[in-house]
Amino acid sequence: MLNLGPCIPTKQHHFAFSTDSTSTLTLVLNSDFSKFILVNGVIYKASKGLITVELEAGVHTITKDTANLNYMSVD
Repeated sequence: MLNLGPCIPTKQHHFAFSTDSTSTLTLVLNSDFSKFILVNGVIYKASKGLITVELEAGVHTITKDTANLNYMSVD
């Protein structure tokens, strides 16, 4: 499991992490956020500030712009 502390309120943010097995990535943004986030170069649209993505084992990247990332978990 991967958890982050306080939100990341940057204009542009890109970060990477790796998983050892198939996992579920959950991103919690501001509840009114309904724009897009890139996960591994694929565009995902937030619904009420929530994005859930199934991940294979390996290295993963997340790119966001003006959204505050309040919580992230990998289970």
